[in-house]
Amino acid sequence: MSVAKGAAAIGAGAVVIVSGGYGVSTLFKVPYAYSLDDYLKKPDYKSKESTYTTGKFGNKNKTKLIASFDPDNKDRWNYIYEKILKPLQMANNASSKLDSAFQKNQVTVGYSEESGSNASTALNKICDDAYKVDDPTGTKKSNIW
Repeated sequence: MSVAKGAAAIGAGAVVIVSGGYGVSTLFKVPYAYSLDDYLKKPDYKSKESTYTTGKFGNKNKTKLIASFDPDNKDRWNYIYEKILKPLQMANNASSKLDSAFQKNQVTVGYSEESGSNASTALNKICDDAYKVDDPTGTKKSNIW
């Protein structure tokens, strides 16, 4: 093989490796999401802070939770639904592996605005409801999603 052919083969191999690496990284890239704490600090949403009062799960964990109704988190909620929850819902043992709040007929979309037509079955709404309950860390549940 000539030097030129060897260089061409190496160049082609490098293109395949780089483009393959880009494709894989894009495939597994999780969209960024604002935390509940970040969301409540935004001037337009500061008034919602009273929704997550002291003693509530959302207040205690606001730095770890994804803001439910922040429009900037729409892609993240849809990603979580499509890539994580939906496959779990389709599993044969879904009824024993998932809490009833996350079963197939309970969650049908990843994100909906608060007043959207799919709001009652949107993952972000169901999680937001959980953020507003008294902190359940004293009573552990099993098989929650």
